Amino acid sequence: MPTCLLKYQNCNICIAYLTGESVWDNQCHGFFVENPVIHLSCIKHRSFGFKVEDVYCYIFDEDEENVWLKMETKYFQKNLDLLHLTATSTSCLSDKRSVTVGFDIKTVSTIGNYYWEMMDKHWLKDFWAAATNRMLTDVEIFIGTVKMMEVHRIILSARSPVLNASLNKISNTAGKPIVTFGAEFDADIVKHFLRFIYTGSFKTTDNVQQLGKLATMYQVETLKNVCEVLSAEPPDAEKLTDSLLQL
Repeated sequence: MPTCLLKYQNCNICIAYLTGESVWDNQCHGFFVENPVIHLSCIKHRSFGFKVEDVYCYIFDEDEENVWLKMETKYFQKNLDLLHLTATSTSCLSDKRSVTVGFDIKTVSTIGNYYWEMMDKHWLKDFWAAATNRMLTDVEIFIGTVKMMEVHRIILSARSPVLNASLNKISNTAGKPIVTFGAEFDADIVKHFLRFIYTGSFKTTDNVQQLGKLATMYQVETLKNVCEVLSAEPPDAEKLTDSLLQL
């Protein structure tokens, strides 16, 4: 059956779909799915700063009372960073009718100061664009001896006490002050780090350890916490519910 992406604050975090055996009904001359199974998968939910605690669902039927079903965790692949839940409905679904499924998903925050709220999503994009387009930038960023980009001193100082102290030690000169990152850091990692300083938004990277090292060095505590969560070893499938969601 078709799948559906569920959005949370403009991000796709869940995939929902139905499965079941299609049988022929001679009386109605059509195919029906008896006792369909409702599936919900929350992909890489740890990186969003919250965990899923309880999920209930129902299949809407205008002819019958809609009963909420508690979804249960299912293990179907070892060491997969994914929470998969299912529930079996007593409904019979026609393959000629659209199906409406409702979900009630209870989530809790897992990282103290990293949570979701309603906000102007363009605010993040506009500030980062101001840096990448060199709009009134006043600090040069180097990796080793190579210039990478320019940024805004006030944002670096506000977000990192280490960078604030470093920039305050630089005396006024004719040129722009320089912040130099060690040559051992990849350019993409430094860019991820600076983007987080500007936007507070984490972008997926394959080198979380290096990003976490930068966050620790420059005391960007929220990014440090996020990297610690993502660097944790994935638990065994048998401990998925108790361990995978505990940060």
